[in-house]
Amino acid sequence: MKRIMLMLSLSLAIALCICTPAVAEQDFTFSEHQFTIFEGETLSIPLLRQGEAVNGDVSWTSSNQRIASVDADGMITALKKGTTTVSAQIRVNGRNYRTNATIEVLRAVTGVEVIEKSLTVLKPDDPSLEGLLTLQFEDPEDERNNLPVLLVTVNNEITVNVNVTPNDASSTRVVLSADDEGELLRISGRVITPKAPGECILTVSSFQNPEVFTRYHVFIIQRVRGIIVTPERKSIGVGETTTAIAAIQPDNATMKAVTWSTNTPKIISVSPDGTITALAKGTGRVIATAVDGSKRTGEATVTVAQMPESVSISAKATAVPVGQTLSLSATVAPNNANDKTVTWTSLTPEFATVSAYGTVKGVKRGMASILCTTNADPNVTSIFTIDVTQLVEKISTDSNKAAVHVGDLIQLDWTVLPTDASDPSVAFTSENKRIATVSPTGVVTGISRGETTITIRANDGSNRSTRVTVTVQQPVEGITLKPTVTTVVT
Repeated sequence: MKRIMLMLSLSLAIALCICTPAVAEQDFTFSEHQFTIFEGETLSIPLLRQGEAVNGDVSWTSSNQRIASVDADGMITALKKGTTTVSAQIRVNGRNYRTNATIEVLRAVTGVEVIEKSLTVLKPDDPSLEGLLTLQFEDPEDERNNLPVLLVTVNNEITVNVNVTPNDASSTRVVLSADDEGELLRISGRVITPKAPGECILTVSSFQNPEVFTRYHVFIIQRVRGIIVTPERKSIGVGETTTAIAAIQPDNATMKAVTWSTNTPKIISVSPDGTITALAKGTGRVIATAVDGSKRTGEATVTVAQMPESVSISAKATAVPVGQTLSLSATVAPNNANDKTVTWTSLTPEFATVSAYGTVKGVKRGMASILCTTNADPNVTSIFTIDVTQLVEKISTDSNKAAVHVGDLIQLDWTVLPTDASDPSVAFTSENKRIATVSPTGVVTGISRGETTITIRANDGSNRSTRVTVTVQQPVEGITLKPTVTTVVT
């Protein structure tokens, strides 16, 4: 304890010796003894001399030449952040005169940058600001006319965070000020609270170096509170487009512009004007985001269907008889099309009709055209051509009986009805060729005595036929008389 008290006493004595100026110093002293300068600056301290101290050459020293140097003329140059003591000394008539000054060298602020990450800052020429900003300075060259725009909301408190360079500057403190005379912004330190809608210039400057600053055009707005997104079409096909509309709430929101995006980029794309383009089958989400910094969003879904690209028609035949039917089938491509249903239409109903299921019925002989249209896309169609044929309905003859002698020929007569039958040709067959034969043209040849049936059958598959009974007679070829003995009794 005694040792501690002794040390304190010695320290106090030393301090008193240092702090108590010599009487002679009043004749040789600096005008001031505390100076602050920035790195790179120079300083010349006025030296007050009187009495015998007026004479004599002054010698100058700095306690730390790395902090600040002093030349033979007393010019001090600040070199590095820190503190040093500059001394001036003379010796006159065996007596020393000395005076000291404390030099604090500061590191100056060279830049002030606002951290914009948590703020809403737009370029002054941003399209969303068009027609909204009214604050303009008369001189077109005034830099304040082209400041970045800081969007804020009435009563929405924000904190302005700042990066000061260099980061080891002697003071990183900044000062916020506005040219609104306190009407629009309430500023407390780095916290800004907008009080009313309007515009002003905000300056963020270095407290240590006020000439180093940055500025913003502050735009106090009514922010968006909600967005309702409505696509003009909620379902579109691959490759098709539709437009999304964003309804902003409330109606008095200052900035009603939005940016468009999607989190389903493989299914849809969205252009800056809200045009949606379908890329692939699925459900796409279109998102509208307010540009006023409110972070409000709205979204809607769009169903993207795989539309038909082509349709083909197939059938077991390309012809159908009048009164009969033929089934058509449709194949829609691609295979993953959402809607493969089709509609059938007869383009020539006077020749053929068609059912909703593709069943064609012949009406009248002629060429019929059947149209197949995909329901998902009326532009995807195909046409199938069908030959409507007229079958033979009846084969008639003048008589169903005929006679011919052995070795003789007769021509059969027949009539095919209706007269406009597509294929009026017929075929002939003999039931017993040993009695009579018949040629492809209906010529009957008697072979031997007897009776047989000749069938006349239509070739068109209608199975229509008629029969003629042919009797083959053996004619008398000669008479032979044989002599006989007759006794005549008289």
